[in-house]
Amino acid sequence: MPYLAPPSAAAATGGRTVVTYTASPAFDGTLNGSAFEMTLTGAVAPSITNITDNFTYTIWFIQDATGGRVVTWPGTWKWLNGTPMVLSTTASAVDSVTVLVRGTTIYAVPGKAFA
Repeated sequence: MPYLAPPSAAAATGGRTVVTYTASPAFDGTLNGSAFEMTLTGAVAPSITNITDNFTYTIWFIQDATGGRVVTWPGTWKWLNGTPMVLSTTASAVDSVTVLVRGTTIYAVPGKAFA
């Protein structure tokens, strides 16, 4: 997985790190606080690295003008209600996932269809 760090792969914007699309992003929990944003131009299989116990991270996924982009979540994440989120697939749709860390366990809470 590529390591995403400013300035070449990510840029800090309004308290979040805007990350250039890659199919296997490793969102770095030490970058610019706790929020990330990625516009999807293809399928994605994200992970989050350098997590901190008792910390919350938010990842925003925006569909490009084509839409239809899908995500494969890490199998180790524990999802609210036990079911991994399916992204909205309409063009320009905005979804988020909030990641809650307890010890080394990641709990994921979906935020769907903001656009």
